[in-house]
Parts: sequence; C-alpha cells; structure tokens
Amino acid sequence: MMLGRSELVYDTASEKEYLIVNGHSYSSSSIAGNTRKYHGLLVKNGYVLLSSTDDFVDGKRISCSRYKNALVDEGLKRMYSYIHPARFLYWVSGVVGKEIRLGKGSVKVVYRANSQKNFRIIPLLAMRSTHSVRKDFEDVSVKVFDDGFTARSSNLNLSVKVRSSVNRPRIERVDYIYYNVFYKKECERGYECCENLYAPVKIEADTDRLELVAYTETERSLEHSAPKSYFLSPEKILEYACDCFIADNWIVAGYHWFAEPWGRDAFVSLPGLLLERGLFGKARSVFLYFARKIKDGLIPNRVFEEPTYNSSDSSLWFVYALDRYMRKTKDFEFLYRLKVYVESILEEYPYSDVARLKGRLISVKPQTTWMDTRFTPREGFPVEINALWINALAFAERYRVDTPADWREALKEFKKTFWNGKYLDDLKGDNSLRPNQVIALAVLTSIPELEDQELIEMAKKVCSVVKEELLTPYGLRTLSPSHPEYSGKYTGDPSYHNGCVWPWLTGFYFELRKNAELKISKSELLPLLSHLYDAGIGFISEIFDGDPPHKPDGCIAQAWSVAEVYRALKMCGE
Repeated sequence: MMLGRSELVYDTASEKEYLIVNGHSYSSSSIAGNTRKYHGLLVKNGYVLLSSTDDFVDGKRISCSRYKNALVDEGLKRMYSYIHPARFLYWVSGVVGKEIRLGKGSVKVVYRANSQKNFRIIPLLAMRSTHSVRKDFEDVSVKVFDDGFTARSSNLNLSVKVRSSVNRPRIERVDYIYYNVFYKKECERGYECCENLYAPVKIEADTDRLELVAYTETERSLEHSAPKSYFLSPEKILEYACDCFIADNWIVAGYHWFAEPWGRDAFVSLPGLLLERGLFGKARSVFLYFARKIKDGLIPNRVFEEPTYNSSDSSLWFVYALDRYMRKTKDFEFLYRLKVYVESILEEYPYSDVARLKGRLISVKPQTTWMDTRFTPREGFPVEINALWINALAFAERYRVDTPADWREALKEFKKTFWNGKYLDDLKGDNSLRPNQVIALAVLTSIPELEDQELIEMAKKVCSVVKEELLTPYGLRTLSPSHPEYSGKYTGDPSYHNGCVWPWLTGFYFELRKNAELKISKSELLPLLSHLYDAGIGFISEIFDGDPPHKPDGCIAQAWSVAEVYRALKMCGE
C-alpha cells in the first residue's frame, strides 16, 4: 500500500492515518504529522510519551506539523512516497528514509540515507494522558547521557537512546518549548486542540544510518519487528488489523479513544476477530476474563477502573459468542467450565437492574442497548435484545442448562409483537425502520434447531426493505432517510444512531441474506475494502455519514467494524 506525490498534499495526507499496535502500546499519526491529541510515536497504557520528532537532513526539515497560526509542511513537500505501515521516503539530494518500528513499550525510529548526511533530530515529549493536552513541563526532570537521555514526570518514565552507523551522535541539552501545536481533528470534534511540546535535547550525527530508540524504564525489551508489508490482499490486511485489537485476555474496542475492553464490543467482535481465524485459545481467555467479572447475571460494559454494569445486551452477546464458539469447536470441557456463568446469566439477567422478563419477552431500561445515547433511549422491548434472549434460551436447552422460559413460545410472541407485515418494529410499539431487525433475524435464523419457513419469508421481506432504505456502500444506516429524525451527516450524539452508517452491521446483513438463501458476493464489499486505503490505513472506521459521499468518522479503527467485515468476507468463500 503506497501513497505517491499526488496524495502527499496537506489536505489529503492529514486525513490518512497510520496505526501500529503491539500489546498495550501503539504508534500513530497522520501522514502529515499529528492531527490528534491521541497521536504519538510512543503511546503506552493510555499515555502519550514521545509525541513526535522534528527532523532535519543537511539542514532541510523533513518533518511536518501544524501550529495555531502556521502550517510547517516542508517535510511533506520533500516526501515523495509513503509505504504503509510507517515508512516515509524523502528526497534531500538523494533518497532519505524514515521507518517506525514498535515494540512492547518501546519504539525505534530508523533514518537511512544513500550517502553520509547530517541528521538533526529533536525529540518532542508530551508525557500526558491521551485524553488531555499539556501546556507546561515544570515537573519534568531530564538527565542527559552520552548516548541518550531520560525524562520523568509524575509516574511516567521515558528513556531515549541514539545509535549511529558511522560517527558518534552529539547530544546537546536545549530545553526548547514548541508552542501552540494544533490538532485539527480535535478542533473538528469540539475539544481543546492546542498544546505545547517539550524538546529537552537536540541530537546530531553525520552518518548514513541513525536509530532513535524510546522506551519506558519498566520495559527493557527493545525487540522491534519490521512492520508487516501491506502489499497484501484485503483479506490479509484485515487479518493484520484483527491482531491489533487483541491485548492480553481481552479485546480493545477501538482506536484511539476506545483503547480498552468493552463487554458488548468484545463479544460482537469475537467471532470475526478470533473464531473465524481459528484462535480458539485466545477466545477462551476472553470468555474467562469477562466471565469472572459477572455480577447479578450482567457482563460489565466497561471494565477499567470501576466496572459499569449498565448494558442490557452484553450478557446476551456473551452467550451468542459462546454459542458460535461451540459450533466451531464442540469444546464441551470448556463449556462445562463456563456453565455456572451461563446459569447466572439465565437466572439473574432477566431480573437485573437493566432488564426484566415480562411475559416471554425482555424489557430494558433506556440507554442500555448499543444505541446508547439519550437521542435513542430505546426503553421497552428492543427487537435485537429479544432475539438474542431467544437465542440464549435455545443455546441453554441445547446444552441442558435450566432456562426460565421456553424459546419456541418466546419466538411465537416475538413474531406477534414485532412483525408489522413489512418488516420488524425496532421496539414494541415503535415501527421506526432501523437495522436492529437485521441483527435479530440473522441470529434467529441461525438457530440450528429452528425450521420456520414463516421466519425465512420475513427475512426475505426485511432484506428487500433494508436494501431499499438502509443500505449504503459502507453498510447500513441506523435510521431510514424517510424518518423525520434522520440525520445524514455526523454531528455528534444526535446523529450517532439516527442516520450514521455502522459498518459492523454488514456481517449480520450478509448472514441474514445467506440464511434467507439470497445471493451474497465479495463485490458488494469492495467499497469497504477500498476504505482500507482511506482514513485509518489498513483499518475500518467506526461510522460513516448516512448521506453521500459517506465521509468516515469516529474511531479510525473499530474492532467490531473490522471483525464483522472480515466475517462477511469469509462468508462469501473463495
């Protein structure tokens, strides 16, 4: 995957972002320098340590940055190619290359030239949380050594070492402040978008190869593998993207600001990220990680700091993913280990703080489904919640777990409650045309014991209506354009689930069509696969505008977007 001169202008290059992940660390920026407070050469455990470097070769700047009142883009003008991920090629009286390699808690920046040149590198420190910006550095202490320096601020530590292939680097203490660095993406999102960066030293060397290695003092492993080449098929690119969301025993929800485990996101994503790729051991670790956090039958939605048990669907997605795991593995020994947790969900979830079993169907509190803003409260009986509940009951019966209700009777009530003759209502009593019915029918028509031609006919009608009103090149809109509350452009929470396209719904749309014996084709995924070369290069964004040209927005790399598009691709076969 390569960008050439025509794309290396600021307005274009600043919209394309790279992301490399290794465990709890990442390195990310736009091709035109940092445009977000979340960007940085080394970001670990939610802290931007090394923000960027200001680079000169033979006195000519090859870096690029934007300030409150100035755009410094000489480096972009000297760049003639970008090879993803994270290889930059410049022309300064010959070829000059810069490559970024990420370790676990460390980053190596490699500079190469076709002949000996004078390199001047100025490391710029942020030493702060990814969610904040910084203005002063009075608390930062620095020690300079012959081959590098260390910096400490509060509980953050950073060490930097420099190596040269020819002459020994010269390291000079300078204590520069780069004022009013401007992050245009934060400005667009309505957040504080200016900060200062701290340059404790200036590094110079006359050489043809220079390496700068930055690492946390608690992380001494300096192994840095070269980034995987992206001259690959879309399927291989998606597989590499899948790997970037796997950390320890959990799944990262998204980058940059959802870089933590979320219960709902984990179990929507798990079939695509792990099961489709045969990573069953990792899947078991994720199940156990969340199972041990169950409280009153609820899987936590957010886990870090104080777990939040405010999701009416996380527990049902847990059972859904476990069902898919069992279909792939027939791993009865593991199911036996999890049986007590499944029993807890079936016994306690229907009488929890967020959900109630009323008759044969589930009623939920507002803002507890995946459409969780105050503009889509969905209080009452949501269609996909009840389909997931029926699926959980069927799963329990299949594996001889006691259930509080009969799934076949619940299914009869489901059809009577939600079917309006053309499609499924989104809520009991609310016939808004939304894509949650696609999730519901995809789940129900996948129940192995189910032989229900009436449901299949419903699915075919739903697919027709959805194709007409919700389908876009990048997935399904969250609300029909004919609805008075439809918003075709992303404007924050009011539009988030009232028109924005969510590509993760693609997997369920393809599954429903396949179950309804309707044709699916890889060609339908081409716009989303082309998007791999777009916003977050190699990844799929969280959302798109509902109206053409369907501008991407939200997180540049969302776990369930990648997972479900990958699952849809696998459904299409060879």
